[in-house]
Amino acid sequence: MTFEYIGGDVLLISSKRKDTGEVFVATDPVGPFSGGLRSRKADVAIGSFHQPQSDLLDVIKPAATDGTVLAITTPGEFERNTFFVTGVEAANGNTMYRFDGEEIAIAYLAGATEALTQHQLDMFEGVHVVILPAAGPVSGKGLAIDVAAEIVRALEPAVVIGIRTHSALHPSLKGAEMLAKALELPVNVQEGSYRLTRANVVQGDGAAMQLIGFATR
Repeated sequence: MTFEYIGGDVLLISSKRKDTGEVFVATDPVGPFSGGLRSRKADVAIGSFHQPQSDLLDVIKPAATDGTVLAITTPGEFERNTFFVTGVEAANGNTMYRFDGEEIAIAYLAGATEALTQHQLDMFEGVHVVILPAAGPVSGKGLAIDVAAEIVRALEPAVVIGIRTHSALHPSLKGAEMLAKALELPVNVQEGSYRLTRANVVQGDGAAMQLIGFATR
């Protein structure tokens, strides 16, 4: 599975299986960073901030041969070519997501603005990867660093990917470094994309958690 970071909340995630082929998932492809996806192809587009589904399709092209993109903006269970998406209700009408593909479970928490309830934690139980904003609240979006760290500790993933790690006042890795300090972890800096396999995330007792920060945005 590959995570290509475009910027802000925008990622292009690719998941590949021999029997069903490759699935491309675009996360929150709206706003100033969405131009980085222009003319890129996706099978699924998800929105965290109760935007119209049509907004998710402005810059991406369908990857599927039937010419459709599965646009998701609400809680519920969805599937595209054995890649499963579960929308989980968050505060303020936002939606968080659980992705399951290649036997890797991912919590995508761009829509989180506060600590998770027990029910929400249960929905993300057993995830291997947590993707969450790491620069603190900005314009009503994001998580306080201590709350982000609390969520990570509760979910105990093998890998944490920091997004929205910068602001106009901070260099691109500032947020990741703040989260790293809260978690007492080093930042594993990646240049734009990150590849992992099932073997990377199934760890024995005592294995160290990894915190990924992208240097290019």
